[in-house]
Amino acid sequence: MAIVSAKRVLLCALACGGLEGLEFGEMGDTSFGMGGAGVALENSSWGLYYNPALLDIDSRTKFGYSFGASAGQENFLEMGLQMLKGSALGNDAKSLNQLLRFHAEDMGRFIIGQSSSVTINANEGKAAQRLVEGANIIQNFLKSNGIHLSSQNGFVLQIHPRRKWEIGTFGIGVFASAFVGGSLLVNPKYNQIIIPTSIIGLPPLPPGVHAPPFIQIGASKNSLTLSQSNQRDFYNSSLLSPNAKNAAAIRGLAIGSVPFGYAYGFDFNKAGKLSVGVALRYLYTLSYGVGLAGDLQSLIPQIKGLLSNFNF
Repeated sequence: MAIVSAKRVLLCALACGGLEGLEFGEMGDTSFGMGGAGVALENSSWGLYYNPALLDIDSRTKFGYSFGASAGQENFLEMGLQMLKGSALGNDAKSLNQLLRFHAEDMGRFIIGQSSSVTINANEGKAAQRLVEGANIIQNFLKSNGIHLSSQNGFVLQIHPRRKWEIGTFGIGVFASAFVGGSLLVNPKYNQIIIPTSIIGLPPLPPGVHAPPFIQIGASKNSLTLSQSNQRDFYNSSLLSPNAKNAAAIRGLAIGSVPFGYAYGFDFNKAGKLSVGVALRYLYTLSYGVGLAGDLQSLIPQIKGLLSNFNF
């Protein structure tokens, strides 16, 4: 049973590698000076969790409980805030009109194919700044993203029988930890934002005038550039290409254990105290994972369908 559980933990930890490695857990009182290394204090009740030899260092009968939860993300929060800003920008007609009037001539020449690109600088106003920020946030999200939740909880009881002769200290506990994470992995070969002009909905153009069939959107720290593209680049490098094989994954891991510990201390008076401890535990795990694959246009409905199966 222990071997099977260990394999499950290893496989799930490897699967969660796209987010981050599983951290060493912390329960109860720990030393700030250890930088979160997870070392129990001498008089803590949590020797059974960190090091069973600590049970008999402070040989008292003690009870402890610990509950904890944490959440982390990479570029998900920024993406959500950007969506809100995008909605606000859409309602800010004044800023948008100012930006469009400023680039009216350049955009007109670009649309009819007389100019190969148009550049919008962030210092051209509030609307321009938001557009540049949004494009950079989207690019960062496509490069790397992830979200994870974790919870670590436990109860522990330390018992030191009062006898004429020392028989050591016993401990029993119940520990439970859960980790959930998700991420979207974009094929690095297809990470360019190239879109067909047809989806923009341009007004009818004069006879003989043709808009570029594809437009590429590129962003730097301080500017946003629209440039002409072609069908070959769309199929070979666009995020929207039907050839792009992207992936989305949701993973979960629950680890529970019921440990039994024993420690005996040897008191050498001024020379100090040596304590020897041992712990046996029943370990159980439960893992869950869902992986989706496909181009972006097929992946989004799959994700929506998966989320619709959960009741929150």
